[in-house]
Amino acid sequence: MANAAIPEFLATYLAQRDAARADAVDSTLASLTDRERALVKEAAVMGYVQGMRHPQGEAYPKDSQVLALVIDACLAFSDLYPTISGEADTEPAPDFFQPGHSYTHRDGTTFRCIAVADHPSTGAHLALGWHTDLAGVTYISYRDINQWRHEYDGCEPPAPAERAATRGEPGEGQ
Repeated sequence: MANAAIPEFLATYLAQRDAARADAVDSTLASLTDRERALVKEAAVMGYVQGMRHPQGEAYPKDSQVLALVIDACLAFSDLYPTISGEADTEPAPDFFQPGHSYTHRDGTTFRCIAVADHPSTGAHLALGWHTDLAGVTYISYRDINQWRHEYDGCEPPAPAERAATRGEPGEGQ
Protein backbone atom coordinates (compact mmCIF):
# COMPACT_ATOMS: atom_id res chain seq x y z
CA MET A 1 0.00 0.00 0.00
CA ALA A 2 1.44 3.37 -1.01
CA ASN A 3 1.61 6.32 1.40
CA ALA A 4 -0.33 9.29 0.11
CA ALA A 5 1.01 12.73 0.98
CA ILE A 6 -1.16 14.79 3.31
CA PRO A 7 -2.62 17.77 1.43
CA GLU A 8 -1.10 21.10 2.46
CA PHE A 9 -4.45 22.55 3.66
CA LEU A 10 -4.97 19.53 5.94
CA ALA A 11 -1.42 19.69 7.30
CA THR A 12 -1.90 23.41 8.02
CA TYR A 13 -5.23 22.77 9.72
CA LEU A 14 -3.77 19.99 11.89
CA ALA A 15 -0.84 22.21 12.89
CA GLN A 16 -3.27 25.02 13.83
CA ARG A 17 -5.38 22.61 15.94
CA ASP A 18 -2.23 21.32 17.68
CA ALA A 19 -1.22 24.92 18.47
CA ALA A 20 -4.73 25.77 19.72
CA ARG A 21 -4.74 22.73 22.03
CA ALA A 22 -1.28 23.61 23.33
CA ASP A 23 -2.50 27.18 24.03
CA ALA A 24 -5.57 25.82 25.86
CA VAL A 25 -3.33 23.56 27.97
CA ASP A 26 -1.00 26.47 28.80
CA SER A 27 -3.95 28.72 29.68
CA THR A 28 -5.50 26.08 31.93
CA LEU A 29 -2.21 25.42 33.70
CA ALA A 30 -1.67 29.15 34.21
CA SER A 31 -5.11 29.46 35.83
CA LEU A 32 -4.33 26.81 38.46
CA THR A 33 -3.06 27.72 41.90
CA ASP A 34 0.34 26.35 42.91
CA ARG A 35 -1.36 23.69 45.02
CA GLU A 36 -3.76 22.67 42.25
CA ARG A 37 -0.92 22.48 39.75
CA ALA A 38 1.13 20.36 42.13
CA LEU A 39 -1.79 18.00 42.76
CA VAL A 40 -2.50 17.61 39.05
CA LYS A 41 1.18 17.12 38.28
CA GLU A 42 1.72 14.51 40.98
CA ALA A 43 -1.44 12.61 40.09
CA ALA A 44 -0.67 12.78 36.37
CA VAL A 45 2.88 11.59 36.75
CA MET A 46 1.93 8.83 39.16
CA GLY A 47 -0.95 7.80 36.94
CA TYR A 48 1.31 7.66 33.94
CA VAL A 49 4.00 5.67 35.69
CA GLN A 50 1.61 3.25 37.40
CA GLY A 51 -1.19 3.10 34.84
CA MET A 52 0.81 2.83 31.67
CA ARG A 53 3.44 0.41 32.98
CA HIS A 54 5.96 2.11 30.76
CA PRO A 55 7.76 -0.26 28.40
CA GLN A 56 11.36 -1.01 29.26
CA GLY A 57 13.95 0.57 27.06
CA GLU A 58 11.86 3.60 26.12
CA ALA A 59 12.61 7.05 27.48
CA TYR A 60 10.19 8.47 30.00
CA PRO A 61 8.62 11.77 28.95
CA LYS A 62 9.38 14.77 31.13
CA ASP A 63 6.89 15.64 33.86
CA SER A 64 5.82 18.75 31.94
CA GLN A 65 5.00 16.61 28.88
CA VAL A 66 2.92 14.20 30.96
CA LEU A 67 1.13 17.12 32.59
CA ALA A 68 0.30 18.65 29.20
CA LEU A 69 -1.05 15.29 27.96
CA VAL A 70 -3.34 14.98 30.99
CA ILE A 71 -4.68 18.53 30.69
CA ASP A 72 -5.25 18.02 26.95
CA ALA A 73 -7.21 14.83 27.68
CA CYS A 74 -9.26 16.58 30.38
CA LEU A 75 -10.13 19.38 27.95
CA ALA A 76 -11.11 16.83 25.31
CA PHE A 77 -13.49 15.13 27.76
CA SER A 78 -14.73 18.26 29.56
CA ASP A 79 -17.93 16.58 30.77
CA LEU A 80 -15.81 14.05 32.66
CA TYR A 81 -13.33 16.62 34.02
CA PRO A 82 -15.38 19.79 34.63
CA THR A 83 -13.01 21.30 37.21
CA ILE A 84 -9.99 21.26 34.93
CA SER A 85 -11.97 22.25 31.82
CA GLY A 86 -13.62 25.19 33.61
CA GLU A 87 -17.13 23.84 33.11
CA ALA A 88 -17.78 23.02 36.76
CA ASP A 89 -21.14 24.01 38.23
CA THR A 90 -20.69 27.31 40.06
CA GLU A 91 -23.74 26.89 42.30
CA PRO A 92 -22.91 26.88 46.02
CA ALA A 93 -22.15 23.42 47.29
CA PRO A 94 -24.97 21.91 49.35
CA ASP A 95 -22.47 21.22 52.15
CA PHE A 96 -22.23 24.90 53.08
CA PHE A 97 -24.30 26.81 55.62
CA GLN A 98 -27.95 27.12 54.60
CA PRO A 99 -30.18 30.12 55.42
CA GLY A 100 -32.76 29.40 58.11
CA HIS A 101 -30.67 26.76 59.88
CA SER A 102 -28.69 26.76 63.11
CA TYR A 103 -25.35 25.02 63.50
CA THR A 104 -23.47 24.07 66.63
CA HIS A 105 -19.75 24.80 66.64
CA ARG A 106 -17.58 22.13 68.20
CA ASP A 107 -16.91 24.56 71.10
CA GLY A 108 -20.66 24.60 71.89
CA THR A 109 -21.52 28.03 70.45
CA THR A 110 -24.20 28.34 67.79
CA PHE A 111 -24.50 30.08 64.45
CA ARG A 112 -27.89 30.70 62.83
CA CYS A 113 -27.45 31.40 59.12
CA ILE A 114 -29.74 34.09 57.73
CA ALA A 115 -28.13 34.59 54.29
CA VAL A 116 -25.38 33.34 52.00
CA ALA A 117 -23.59 35.79 49.70
CA ASP A 118 -20.31 36.45 47.94
CA HIS A 119 -18.04 39.21 49.25
CA PRO A 120 -18.12 42.10 46.74
CA SER A 121 -14.33 42.60 46.71
CA THR A 122 -12.82 39.18 47.33
CA GLY A 123 -15.57 36.95 45.96
CA ALA A 124 -15.34 34.77 49.09
CA HIS A 125 -18.49 32.71 49.67
CA LEU A 126 -19.82 33.76 53.10
CA ALA A 127 -22.66 32.83 55.42
CA LEU A 128 -24.13 35.75 57.38
CA GLY A 129 -26.03 35.19 60.59
CA TRP A 130 -26.36 35.32 64.34
CA HIS A 131 -23.64 33.91 66.59
CA THR A 132 -24.54 33.03 70.17
CA ASP A 133 -21.56 32.58 72.48
CA LEU A 134 -21.35 30.36 75.56
CA ALA A 135 -22.50 33.23 77.80
CA GLY A 136 -25.69 33.53 75.74
CA VAL A 137 -24.71 36.81 74.06
CA THR A 138 -25.92 36.98 70.46
CA TYR A 139 -24.39 39.18 67.77
CA ILE A 140 -24.22 39.38 63.98
CA SER A 141 -21.34 37.43 62.45
CA TYR A 142 -20.22 35.62 59.32
CA ARG A 143 -18.63 32.28 58.48
CA ASP A 144 -16.60 31.17 55.48
CA ILE A 145 -15.94 27.82 53.81
CA ASN A 146 -12.83 27.18 55.93
CA GLN A 147 -14.85 27.57 59.11
CA TRP A 148 -17.47 25.18 57.72
CA ARG A 149 -14.83 22.60 56.87
CA HIS A 150 -12.68 22.89 59.98
CA GLU A 151 -14.75 24.26 62.84
CA TYR A 152 -18.17 22.76 62.24
CA ASP A 153 -16.95 19.21 61.73
CA GLY A 154 -19.74 16.72 62.06
CA CYS A 155 -22.50 19.19 61.17
CA GLU A 156 -24.96 17.64 58.82
CA PRO A 157 -26.19 19.97 56.10
CA PRO A 158 -29.96 20.16 55.71
CA ALA A 159 -31.62 17.44 53.63
CA PRO A 160 -32.36 18.40 49.98
CA ALA A 161 -36.09 18.88 50.61
CA GLU A 162 -35.36 21.00 53.68
CA ARG A 163 -32.84 23.13 51.72
CA ALA A 164 -35.36 23.61 48.92
CA ALA A 165 -38.10 24.61 51.36
CA THR A 166 -35.94 27.39 52.85
CA ARG A 167 -35.45 28.80 49.34
CA GLY A 168 -39.08 28.33 48.33
CA GLU A 169 -38.19 25.64 45.78
CA PRO A 170 -39.75 22.21 45.39
CA GLY A 171 -37.63 19.57 47.07
CA GLU A 172 -37.18 15.90 46.35
CA GLY A 173 -40.51 14.10 46.21
CA GLN A 174 -42.53 17.30 45.94
